[in-house]
Amino acid sequence: MSEDVSFAVKHNPMYYESRKRPEDYGKFCDDLVSAGLHRAVMNHFGRMNYYKMKVKSCIKEHIPAPAKRLIKAILRRH
Repeated sequence: MSEDVSFAVKHNPMYYESRKRPEDYGKFCDDLVSAGLHRAVMNHFGRMNYYKMKVKSCIKEHIPAPAKRLIKAILRRH
């Protein structure tokens, strides 16, 4: 094993132990099966946080940089 790989493995706890499941993992899976991904994510993050994530995604993809700065400044105030 090279030195870089050894260093990476040594300092990566996920190599040795999986991440613990969140408490609401079962509920998320149930929502995913019964209502689909859109509804499961909305229920998991909350309606407002879900829509904030959607808006941020749209901003990243479609809006020029000066407008992004303006929108971010407005959102920080609220």
